[in-house]
Amino acid sequence: MPVSSPFRILLAVIGWALAFLSMHGQTFDSNCESLGEMLREKVSLSGADASQWMKKEFTPRLCASDLRPSQRDTIALFCNLLVDERITVTKGFLDYIKGVDALVARGDVALWADWHAVVFTMLQNRKWKKTLPSFLKQSPGLIANQVLWKSAVAQWSLEDAAFELTLDGTPTLSFTNGRLIGEGKGDRIEIHGVDGEWDLTDETLSLSGGRLTWEGTTFNPLTHYATLSEFSLKLDGTGFSCESALWYSELIEEPLVGK
Repeated sequence: MPVSSPFRILLAVIGWALAFLSMHGQTFDSNCESLGEMLREKVSLSGADASQWMKKEFTPRLCASDLRPSQRDTIALFCNLLVDERITVTKGFLDYIKGVDALVARGDVALWADWHAVVFTMLQNRKWKKTLPSFLKQSPGLIANQVLWKSAVAQWSLEDAAFELTLDGTPTLSFTNGRLIGEGKGDRIEIHGVDGEWDLTDETLSLSGGRLTWEGTTFNPLTHYATLSEFSLKLDGTGFSCESALWYSELIEEPLVGK
């Protein structure tokens, strides 16, 4: 059976990490009880809630029979790498653990390999390492519910399509023919039939266009909508602009051109 590219990358990562840690020493080992205890002690630096979550929820999952020994090995290796690269508990380490928790709950072996390959690649690049904490912060929601970005003011989520993580040039998240949902301050928009590509080293999502509908209004979304040209949006922003759009409505005979 051929080995897929993400698995080759992950196997190479594990091999490199084992060699690296054999020279530099390691804090975390892959025994589930001791790993759980060491992680609980580590994340307790961020507060009692994290420590309790680790004890009551994550450690039992870590020691469950459906988690393969190779996965525990990977968790221990990455925890050691994050510590060695000075990724702190509050700026990436705890979010890595929460990302792993979401991966285990999802049970997607391919995504497990893809995601760890992306994390390792970003960790080893000096420039990309600066944006790794942001990616790790969004990862639990991304893995569990396909929430691409969530902040205090806005949320962007993906439905009707699965995302893919790749390493062609830069770490990238992409999707095809999806429905992108934006929510914030009581408003909600949906962009249907859209292809997207997100360079994970920044916070800009490039989109193919799509059909924009306004939710929560009395207008019929089948007859009252806008078609968009290619555009990009800042995921950490509160809105977006498109240079070319056509607005269709049952109230007018011809579509209106705008942006």
